[in-house]
Amino acid sequence: MTVKLSLLLAVFIGLAWKIPIARCQISQSVPFPSKSDSCNVVQVSCGADRQQREDSQTINPGAPGKMGPVGVAGPKGERGIKGEGGRKGEHGEDADERRINENFFQMLSATSCQELNEVHGVTATGYYPLRDNRTSSIVSFYCDFAVYEDVTDCAVLFSSHGMSTHGFYRFPERLGGVPSYHHCAAHYEVFTCHQLRNKMGQLTFGNYRLGSTGDSYQVWCDFGSGTAITKVSHDSTKEFSIPGCEPGGCYSKVPRYDLANDKILKIMEQSGRCRQYIKYRCQGSRIFSYAWWVSREGEKMTYWGGATSMRDNYCACGETGECIHNSKKCNCDNNDEGVVTQDEGYLTDKKTLPVKEMRFGDMGGSTELGWHTLGELECMD
Repeated sequence: MTVKLSLLLAVFIGLAWKIPIARCQISQSVPFPSKSDSCNVVQVSCGADRQQREDSQTINPGAPGKMGPVGVAGPKGERGIKGEGGRKGEHGEDADERRINENFFQMLSATSCQELNEVHGVTATGYYPLRDNRTSSIVSFYCDFAVYEDVTDCAVLFSSHGMSTHGFYRFPERLGGVPSYHHCAAHYEVFTCHQLRNKMGQLTFGNYRLGSTGDSYQVWCDFGSGTAITKVSHDSTKEFSIPGCEPGGCYSKVPRYDLANDKILKIMEQSGRCRQYIKYRCQGSRIFSYAWWVSREGEKMTYWGGATSMRDNYCACGETGECIHNSKKCNCDNNDEGVVTQDEGYLTDKKTLPVKEMRFGDMGGSTELGWHTLGELECMD
């Protein structure tokens, strides 16, 4: 019996039994006779029972399947259109450079820590540039703006508070009095800029007061190169033209140093190394044996700056083989009246520095010329 015939018979029986198939609420098994008198059972389901099965499938879904492999990435998309730029901000107010400059130069004109504090509002303890009333030069002084009301003199301040820096401190002259600034130099044992930086930390370049109790002095400290350099200057650091004279050593230049010899020696003793730059610029004049320099002990020195071997009649170019004439040990020994050349370099022997005197000659002719330069004494480490 075909499926179509079975369905038609089921409809016919339903009509005969007056069962509205479209509205049935149960499942029926209807036997149909066949040629062999056996029955084929057709299960008919409709209405609420079908809905329950569908709801059951919806409420209790099966376990999710295993995730498949990641697909190959698609091609990179084209770059989007560049967005419009934002609106330009308004121009800020110009700095009042004149006011800033005026305040800076006013501070440089200060002559005391008290003026820095009360006039310019400086409150942070440290080194500050102050103008010396006698010389009008700028010198860095240590200013401590704290008030020590429990002390009345420098000795008590250093012993009770552990201070040891040369500078100005605020304390009363008597207990209960009004605090004022006092210059204290007790227990101050720093002789070089290198020692000063080790004691105080990073500082800016400038003039500083160094020394010991009752015996301080002023030097220039250069902290800019990473090495603290103590510089002692003199009155002959610029280039000088040498007046014409012929015999060897007929011209003499004696530099006058800013510090007494004993203070210079103290700086050198406390330093690992020292140096002094020297230069002779010449035209048609010889350096040896017409020129030399004199050590601090008065010894005639017959080598020139940059000759680290310190051999007699050698300049720096003679040691490196770079003189303008290969047979000479100094450029100026070429004695060429049509060429201006020079010999220069650092003197580095601590036992002979600083340079006490320079002597020159061989400039008697109109085309024989010479100029000399002597740098500051520099000590470091």
